[in-house]
Amino acid sequence: MRTISSYLPLVAATVVLILVAQELQTPHYPSSEMLRATLKEYSDEGKAQFEAYSKLVEARIGHSLQRMFEDLDKNGDDCIDRTEFQGKALNALATMRGIDLPSLPALPTLPDVRTSVGWVQWIVWLQFLCLVALFIVENIRVLVFDPPFAISTGPVDWNAKPPRATIQEALHYDTPLTFYEKFKQFLFLVTGILFLRIALTVVFFTIGILFVNLSVVGGRSRTANPTWFKLCSFGVRVFGYLGLASLGFYCIRVAGQRASRTETKLLVGNHICMIEVVALFLLANIPSFVSRVENLSLPLFRGLAEASDAVVVDRDAASSRTKTLEAIKKRSTDPQATQLLIFPEGTCSNQLTLFQFKKGAFEPGVPVQLVCFHYPYKHFNPSWTGRACGGNDAWDLLLRMWSQFVNRLEVRFLPVYTPTVEECQDPIAFAKHCQDIIASVVHAGSSDASFANYVEASKRFNKRSVVNAADSNEHTPRSNKKEN
Repeated sequence: MRTISSYLPLVAATVVLILVAQELQTPHYPSSEMLRATLKEYSDEGKAQFEAYSKLVEARIGHSLQRMFEDLDKNGDDCIDRTEFQGKALNALATMRGIDLPSLPALPTLPDVRTSVGWVQWIVWLQFLCLVALFIVENIRVLVFDPPFAISTGPVDWNAKPPRATIQEALHYDTPLTFYEKFKQFLFLVTGILFLRIALTVVFFTIGILFVNLSVVGGRSRTANPTWFKLCSFGVRVFGYLGLASLGFYCIRVAGQRASRTETKLLVGNHICMIEVVALFLLANIPSFVSRVENLSLPLFRGLAEASDAVVVDRDAASSRTKTLEAIKKRSTDPQATQLLIFPEGTCSNQLTLFQFKKGAFEPGVPVQLVCFHYPYKHFNPSWTGRACGGNDAWDLLLRMWSQFVNRLEVRFLPVYTPTVEECQDPIAFAKHCQDIIASVVHAGSSDASFANYVEASKRFNKRSVVNAADSNEHTPRSNKKEN
């Protein structure tokens, strides 16, 4: 199932194709510098032709006057007196009239200052067309052939028992940078599509965030100004989906239906990378989230926090965890509150195994809607596990995303789950049950790995890097070492 908002990039792609066609048919005009150079060339050519014509006329008139003077000067004394000129006036006039003057030359034709699209513009338009073609092909594949979901879309097994996984399996990454992946990076680099994708990603997401900030400008809010908020949120969705498309996510497949905020206030999902945060932010119409107070100093982030009514916590404060839990409980029981987006793993998993769900989101003991995310892949698993686990850091991940022909994301909204009496009294059991449900839907294992294990793996990785660097330096020939 696809929401209406999911078709916005398709409409945008159609508009891009129309603009490209008009661009290629519309004459372009040079810059003022080029125009001045063209007019100067035209003026210089006309001036040269005029000077050549003047010299020709001057030469012919001089030759005729010389003949007339010789006819009048009969005695050859280089003087013409009255007697020699007497009776020869008509002859002189006839001689002057008989001068064969050349006709005026045709002025040079003013060159057509219109120019065709420059080669740089042609390259950019070809890059656009390649991206639009990939977008259209992927959407045709989904709309026409309707391939099956990689995640489970059948009836939910609320008592599912997914396979248990070890901590080592949770920290494993399965798609390293192979030759094929390096070739794609090289291909997108030399064609320039990589740079176009980066530029489009920055532009589209920046405009989307500006629309979020615009929704609260002048003290406006989603409750006091609902019409204004709908207009701004529409702009957020348009540019948000375009931003995802620039990352290669041309078609986000959605199964299930998001529950209304009267049914549940908590949206709980598995965390793989940063993309599902953006996708759920768009699908759930700018939900609330938990953020560090330090993020308020980031550009445009304060407006984002105000528009979504984010729960801002100070992690340095001793009471931060207590205040966060109190804010979640208050939000979960407030009928007017915005839905709260929570990723209880506290870090990103590798899609093969889910990390342990923290109990904070489940302590209120209220109904929750589980949101399952999965990225179907073959050569590139877009999980943000870090280099310590053999995976990708943030920039590695983005570079590999930009270098894919297409990235795919599947989202399934499960029916609202109401905890049992035992789970309301035991948030740890409630969290473990929800972890097992999501793991069974996305066909992943369930583990007790936590963010602390990831921190330990990072420390071991950094220690090995230091040791390897020291060993490498120790084996470097003395002649190659720099002297202090």
